[in-house]
Order: sequence, then C-alpha cells, then structure tokens
Amino acid sequence: MDEVVLDIERMRDLLISPPIALQVLKRDQVRKVDARSQIADALALVKEHDISQLPVYDDGSFQGLLTTNAIARWLATQSTDHAGLAETAPVSEVLKFAEPHESARLCGRHTTVLHVLDLLAPSSPGAHPVTAVIISHSGKFTEQPLGIVVAQDLPRLYASIR
Repeated sequence: MDEVVLDIERMRDLLISPPIALQVLKRDQVRKVDARSQIADALALVKEHDISQLPVYDDGSFQGLLTTNAIARWLATQSTDHAGLAETAPVSEVLKFAEPHESARLCGRHTTVLHVLDLLAPSSPGAHPVTAVIISHSGKFTEQPLGIVVAQDLPRLYASIR
C-alpha cells in the first residue's frame, strides 16, 4: 500500500513540477554552423564532435537543421554531377538536400522534459517526429541556441521522469 501511495505522490509531483529539459541534459556549447560557411567547416564539426545534426544560422537567425543524411545526399549528387566534391560549397546549398522530416522545433529555456518527449515522438503511426529540439532563451528563431535535444538523449530524458 505504501508503495502505491509513493507512486501516486511521484506522479503528482511530476505533473505539478516537471523537470526542465535544459537542466536534465546540461550541455556543453551547442555546435552550430553559419549558412555561408563552407561545407568543409560543417564536416569538421561533425567529425571532431561526433554529431549528426547541426543547427544552421544566417545573420543570427535559425535557418534549418543540417543532418548527416542531408550531407550524404549532397555528397552523392556531387560525385555523380560534378565528378568530385566541392568542399567550398556553402552550407546553405547542402541544407537544400534535407528531407522534410529532418526538421527542428525551437523551444524556450523553460521547456519541460515532457514537452520535449512529446515533440520527439511520432504524432501518429508512420509520422516522423522532429529530428531535434533546439532550446533558446524564449524559443525564437533569432536567438542563439542554449541546447539541442536529439534521439540520443531520450534515455536520459525518460530516466528523469521515472
């Protein structure tokens, strides 16, 4: 009986005061890339930091999410259309190869773990969730990222609500 009461109290506390995603994930600096940077710069970040998603900004405004999948599609086009790689191509050009589901949602710094989990989960069978949740001060496109949440973070997010 005591265990049931404790579970109910824990659920109540979770609903009243859910954990904040940014506090649960405690990140280092968010790696991002400028839309006008050369793709070689983005590739260096991917390699150095072992990341698969990079937020792209232009004049301080969020433009999209550069993924390793988009880079692979761009690379395939480069090798067939141009007989080689154009390492000086701008990131904005490579970003055009992102698929519609390779997207990010921007949220404010007080976004809860529950909300992030909802965003990273498919909304219906066969639907694609967002690839990343980018957390900024108040969730505006013109703000610099404070954190980025991706599928790799799901175990830590779930652990924070258990």
